[in-house]
Amino acid sequence: MKVDINYVKHLLSEIDRINEIPFNEVEWFEGDRKLDIPQKVKDRWRFVGMTNCSFVEVDFMNCITIIDKID
Repeated sequence: MKVDINYVKHLLSEIDRINEIPFNEVEWFEGDRKLDIPQKVKDRWRFVGMTNCSFVEVDFMNCITIIDKID
């Protein structure tokens, strides 16, 4: 696989830009479909200490299911 360093730098820059946004201000989409992230999930995520991109990496839909079971 040929990897362009400039492309990697661009991706890292985009990740930084996404992570700089306060979590409650992010509008999550999957393709063209806006995702409804319950406020209680947003409220709890800010105490996890992880980034916005980590929210996607840890399978946020599973997080929503677990939080719904707790409440």
